[in-house]
Amino acid sequence: MQTVVCVGSALVDELYFCNEKVITGTSNPAVVSKSIGGVLTNVAFHLAYLGVKVDYITIVGDDTDGE
Repeated sequence: MQTVVCVGSALVDELYFCNEKVITGTSNPAVVSKSIGGVLTNVAFHLAYLGVKVDYITIVGDDTDGE
């Protein structure tokens, strides 16, 4: 089986969900969900779902998201 090598950037997707109805101009309590994202990440994931062997080459930052 051949391998597809994906080279590029990985991003962090952040989704915020308000606990109540959003009121503009005020603070709205919310929870956040973080996951790996970006176009190349999506391509690699979908190739893997199709049974393709995938290698992913990227650089991880030295910050809280990189940890």
